[in-house]
Amino acid sequence: CALAALRLTGRLVGVGRDFCVLERTDRVMAVIRLAAVTAAWSGGGSTPRPGGDRPAPLSLSIEAVLAELAACGASVVVGTLTGPVEGELVSVGEDVLTLRHRSSVRPVVHVPTAAVQWCEAR
Repeated sequence: CALAALRLTGRLVGVGRDFCVLERTDRVMAVIRLAAVTAAWSGGGSTPRPGGDRPAPLSLSIEAVLAELAACGASVVVGTLTGPVEGELVSVGEDVLTLRHRSSVRPVVHVPTAAVQWCEAR
């Protein structure tokens, strides 16, 4: 799966309204905004099934998934258009998510939800 200059590798294990979930080779789950995906490759060996206009199997949005991670106090890496941001996911709202960073200089980071391209729970 390619996201601008980043390439994530894994097995597609879920699709929602506006996101997909990759199980990475290190068993880390990555939630990826579908609008950020620029290309996807199959693992080879098998013929890919044809695409179509099927509805997404999950009715959740990426914000709902991130809110569940925040409820667990998950340690995450969030990929944005300007680079990754790491910390404990504290809260997720309609327009912004809040991370607690280890830095004592800038302990709280606010990221517009629209800027989130992907998120990995650590």
